[in-house]
Amino acid sequence: MTNVFDRRASATSNARSSPKLVSSHENGRMRRSQSVGYRNFAQNRFSKLVRKLSVITFSPAVLSHRGSFLNLPFYDTHALSPNIFATYSGPEGGLTNAPCDPTNESALNTRKTDWDIHHRRAYGTAVSLYERNPKERCRTGSPVADVFAIQATENGAILALADGVGWGPKSRLAAQCAVRGCTEYLQAQLFGTCPPKNTHEVFKLLRTSLDHGQRLILISESTLTTICIAVVVQLQRCDQYVVCVVNVGDSLAYVYSHKHGVREITTGCRDLQHDRDLRECGGALGPAVGEEADLDNLTFSFTMSEQDDVVFLTSDGIADNFDPAIALTARICDFKFKKPKDSLPLIQTAERHPLSINSMTKLLEKSAEYEPGEDTAMQVCEVFIQYVVKLTNDYRDNLESYHKAVNNNDLTNEQREKLQALRKETIYNLPGKLDHASIVALTVGHWKHKEGAVVNGQEMEVYPP
Repeated sequence: MTNVFDRRASATSNARSSPKLVSSHENGRMRRSQSVGYRNFAQNRFSKLVRKLSVITFSPAVLSHRGSFLNLPFYDTHALSPNIFATYSGPEGGLTNAPCDPTNESALNTRKTDWDIHHRRAYGTAVSLYERNPKERCRTGSPVADVFAIQATENGAILALADGVGWGPKSRLAAQCAVRGCTEYLQAQLFGTCPPKNTHEVFKLLRTSLDHGQRLILISESTLTTICIAVVVQLQRCDQYVVCVVNVGDSLAYVYSHKHGVREITTGCRDLQHDRDLRECGGALGPAVGEEADLDNLTFSFTMSEQDDVVFLTSDGIADNFDPAIALTARICDFKFKKPKDSLPLIQTAERHPLSINSMTKLLEKSAEYEPGEDTAMQVCEVFIQYVVKLTNDYRDNLESYHKAVNNNDLTNEQREKLQALRKETIYNLPGKLDHASIVALTVGHWKHKEGAVVNGQEMEVYPP
């Protein structure tokens, strides 16, 4: 009786000269092995196809997770180009006069000019919203304790912003150390010989960068600071980008899109459904608990972005002033920090955040009507700073009048008490929150070499190093 394999062999004698005979038991085992191998192959191909399709299908969704990035999306990413077109930090020199870690060789090699180049697509600015004190001849809360930095390449960027907790040189020093420690570690890794290949590796670098910022704060013996760091990288096999963010405290990250408006990336770092104490930042780097940082609200966040979107980071001096409860555009029950008019609409606490985002979107859309095609990073920064300065004008003017009046040596104690009561009424009845306000922004997309950068207000060409 002819074996089935003999018949198959004779039918394919041109292809196989001597077929191998196997038992039925071996035949079944071989078929099962082939079936398992094919199934594994199909699953791998399917998972790759799903990943590829998920990259191609853009989503404006924001994903955040407290304490871990492992549940956030895993996408393959391009390495950042070494061709840098902007490295800018501020205010008042930013990182140019910040201390460096003596154990970090890359920090020791950083030159002052490394942070002097900005561009309309990569920009940042900061301002003090506090009143001037005529007696001290400076603004209350000086110096500005916020520090920002941005390093932008052809296909991505590093953005960082820190808000020193409290006032004074120690607070500013903490912010400088946090930004410098974090950014210099990221620079060494992202532009090194083994750059990250996917979003999870980017998040791992972001988390480790916090340790470098913390170490530099302790070395400098400064105080506490919030921190928000974002890395913008291009995805493999498409023209889309992802924004990977880590933040501690109340410094926040956003994206402005022509199609979708403004969306906050860092929503997971706080409870948006309930009222919060504006005086508490939620977490901070620095010696918060002994020599340990307060990472209670350490949050990893992720979103996708498209060409010409604007990614921006802000301190609470900007973010809080869009809150309808602070801007006095609405009433919230039992809100402790303002006394709005009864004629204003009553809203729930959970509505404050979406209304804040809506106000940001309307402001940027309105500015685009007057400056068509100019909604670059620089334009976004300028519009937001102008908004918070204008909102707090009356508040600031009233406090400056108070300082002038209270410095009169002829005042009686009763008159001084009346002035102090008037000052409290000013705080509760006028819109806005006085603070240090800072913002740093990037226009997403592939940078073209013909575009100029700006150094000390002068347009110039920047070439790859």
